[in-house]
Amino acid sequence: MGNRCEKEQGGSYSAGPLFLAPNDAERSGPSLSLAEDIALPYSWDQNAPSNFGCGFPQRQTALERFMFNNVNTNFSASEEVPVSRTWYKWGRDWVDLAVPYADFLRGMGVFDDVSWCCSSVYAAYCDNCGNWVYRGIYCDKKRFCPICGNKYAWEKTQKVMKFFEDVAKKLSSLYIINVVFTLPQSLWQLEPGRVFAGLSRVLRKTFERYFRGVEVGGFAEFHSWHSGNPLLGFYPHAHCFVVNYGLDRKTGEFKRLNSRISEHEIKKIYLEELKKEFGNILEGVNRINLFLRFYSFNKNYAELEHAVYYAFRQPQHDVVKFFVETGRDWELEPSEEAWLWELLTLKITRTRWFGFLSCGRRGAFKWRIKKLEREWDKCPYCGAVLDNWRRVSCEELEDLLVDRPPPLK
Repeated sequence: MGNRCEKEQGGSYSAGPLFLAPNDAERSGPSLSLAEDIALPYSWDQNAPSNFGCGFPQRQTALERFMFNNVNTNFSASEEVPVSRTWYKWGRDWVDLAVPYADFLRGMGVFDDVSWCCSSVYAAYCDNCGNWVYRGIYCDKKRFCPICGNKYAWEKTQKVMKFFEDVAKKLSSLYIINVVFTLPQSLWQLEPGRVFAGLSRVLRKTFERYFRGVEVGGFAEFHSWHSGNPLLGFYPHAHCFVVNYGLDRKTGEFKRLNSRISEHEIKKIYLEELKKEFGNILEGVNRINLFLRFYSFNKNYAELEHAVYYAFRQPQHDVVKFFVETGRDWELEPSEEAWLWELLTLKITRTRWFGFLSCGRRGAFKWRIKKLEREWDKCPYCGAVLDNWRRVSCEELEDLLVDRPPPLK
């Protein structure tokens, strides 16, 4: 197999259809296989009339816009925020759109009727530039609330993308290899902690064998549910993101990796390592599914950002999406309730960094994942200090916009 390194390379390689953010492409995605459905974010519908279901509009109303989040989490009601740069999706309407899930949370004592997320906001009017600036008030129950879960995933995505920016300063022509590893059905019956601990070791050994002589760097995000129907039960798989550089074990220098990943060969190595880790339970298993994509950090930034966000999304996002898209409004079965509670409260380390980008190694190269910078007291547009924040309900917000509309641009 040889050492899979080369000095120079160009272009990008994709083993599957390339999905673009809605502002970057005028097309919808093709129908997907099971493995692709796990790996890809959304089949974008440019002409969708609303933001419910799988379609997304290009712009939102001023009333909805206060919940939208850009990089700074502050924005003006006068700005049209593109959906591809936001994490907000259903807003408070998810309570009525996914009734079985809302009733389930009420029954488990997670929420009551008055503590739903984003029932009010902090608002401030900037006298300097004439914009209303909003801050959402969140419940911070990221394990259960779809709004807070999406907010958490979006902020985590921004941290990782900024981290990759620092890596790209040292490693030129940075590419990210995205591999989604699935598991044979015979492993679905095992205890989740055992499955993910074993899978973590398998992934590291798979990349070590594939890229001989170098130490790779990246992270894996573990999922325990099926994106299409999260109520089906335990469905383990991993979203891996690996940079196209390896650290030479002999010289200690970085070498650029060959971008032409052989799907057949990495499948073979992965299955062999699975059998070594889990033993006789995989006897007779000869096939495995995985999905490959390849991103240029500079050329495919938006697509990479969306793929990372998709990997970081929380299970309740897909739970609400399932009820919204299927229109199901009847109560959960006892078995579904038991699994859903286990899914939402499962305590595992979902994100695991490995190789030279692991927590104990990245510091040697002066790389670190930084906190997002926020300046809550300043207007995000003119920089003026805001000292007139006040709490308003969603119903009051519309009156505020009528009384003091934002300036025309």
